[in-house]
Amino acid sequence: MSTPIVRPVEIVAGDDVLHGDLRLPPHAAGLVIFAHGSGSSRFSTRNRQVAEYLGARGLASLLLDL
Repeated sequence: MSTPIVRPVEIVAGDDVLHGDLRLPPHAAGLVIFAHGSGSSRFSTRNRQVAEYLGARGLASLLLDL
């Protein structure tokens, strides 16, 4: 199995910048976006485990902090 690309991303939205992490497995079939607000973040162990689980099944993930 090939290693996924995992990298930080920044999305500019007007005067704001959303920070996130993109996990892109080879030949991804789709993308799941996690938008985290108060009480959670892209650094959460649980959120990262879900992203890894999805990646192992061919889905990319983008974990964003709002």
